[in-house]
Amino acid sequence: METKSGLIKKLATGNPVAFKDVFNLFYPRMLGYCKLFVKDHFLAEDLVQECFVQLWNKRKTLNPEGNIERLLFVMLRNHCFNYLRDHRMDNNNIEFQEKYVNKLQYVYHIDFIGEEEKSLEEQLNISLNEAINNLPNRQKEVFLKTKIENHSQKEVATELGITVKAIEKNIALAKKRIRDELLRKYPTLMVILLFLFK
Repeated sequence: METKSGLIKKLATGNPVAFKDVFNLFYPRMLGYCKLFVKDHFLAEDLVQECFVQLWNKRKTLNPEGNIERLLFVMLRNHCFNYLRDHRMDNNNIEFQEKYVNKLQYVYHIDFIGEEEKSLEEQLNISLNEAINNLPNRQKEVFLKTKIENHSQKEVATELGITVKAIEKNIALAKKRIRDELLRKYPTLMVILLFLFK
């Protein structure tokens, strides 16, 4: 596969092969990232695909030297936050909503004033991968198979020779470890992280 810069140049001209290459390059990571925010696999797929539709629609305005990875993850983050705001927030919990919106504004602020060397998406992805790698072997194996590779709990239980209840316990423990590690690294995003990993 050619360089990202070359792909952007071809994508800007409407080259469908370049679009397919960009899709194949980023789709798996974007889907995994999206599933941090929404638990439904099909909904996550829809949100990621909406980003690629948006990318195609604005292809003529792309900067060949720009960071297409950052662009896609910012778009995806926005789609996820909009979904959470519109569909998952409790309208009766005004105080929680205000805190949550304030955290979203903080995240937008970080992304667009460029005060950090890496985008928040990149940092969270790196930290998430580190947190997963730090899990005990069984928790890591179960979490990857069920949450990243999207196998059913029953399939994983059969493959590993353990009960579905054991799978559920390992997932719960893994999520708690990941949440705790991310909270240590990103204390200012506590409300969002607690909401996502509750």
